[in-house]
Amino acid sequence: MSDDLPGRTGEVVASVTNFIARRSVGPTWQEVGVTFGWSRPEVHAAIHHLAEQGC
Repeated sequence: MSDDLPGRTGEVVASVTNFIARRSVGPTWQEVGVTFGWSRPEVHAAIHHLAEQGC
């Protein structure tokens, strides 16, 4: 996972929230990865981290 995720949590949550507002569905994990330049394992770790944080 990207080491800067804890500092980017708000940015990730805002991006997902905006995506949902525009499209009425959440982004795919691939779309999250493309947005933040993360590999699939990094996206998996990031989503898991956010879930643990209650985001």
